[in-house]
Amino acid sequence: MRKRDIMNKERVKQILIFFGDIDGQIAFNVQLINSTEEKYYSLSSGAGLDGMPKAKYRTSSPTESAALNIPEAVSEAIREWRDENERLCRLKSAIAGELCRLNNTQRTVIYDFYVHGYKWARISQRLNYSERQCQNIRDSALDKLGRNFSHNKRVYEYEYPA
Repeated sequence: MRKRDIMNKERVKQILIFFGDIDGQIAFNVQLINSTEEKYYSLSSGAGLDGMPKAKYRTSSPTESAALNIPEAVSEAIREWRDENERLCRLKSAIAGELCRLNNTQRTVIYDFYVHGYKWARISQRLNYSERQCQNIRDSALDKLGRNFSHNKRVYEYEYPA
């Protein structure tokens, strides 16, 4: 395997910002899946709910009828949203694993600044460091994450939105 270039700080920042948004993207995809399935699988009428067998070559279940009538494009979209959620969960886990390799102070600064969106004043107050010291801690953490992310195939190769 070819050695990868170490990520620059801007790409690491982009990944950390994306990391903070992963749960929202997963929730959005779940909402899309649920609303699409509800639309196509819903029991829109009460007719035929008596449980009695139907005539030959007819479906006996409204859900079965709905499933047979779902356009292939809709089924494919649902599969893609589920697959994307699986990829996002694996990516989130990989990024979290790399963040765990930071020391406690670095990890706190990175989470507070990129995930929680705290300002430097609040971070420095929490850690009892000056704002400048917190920024230096962040810079060293970004350097370390750049090296770590470069060695993590899942984090390195994911196509992040611009």
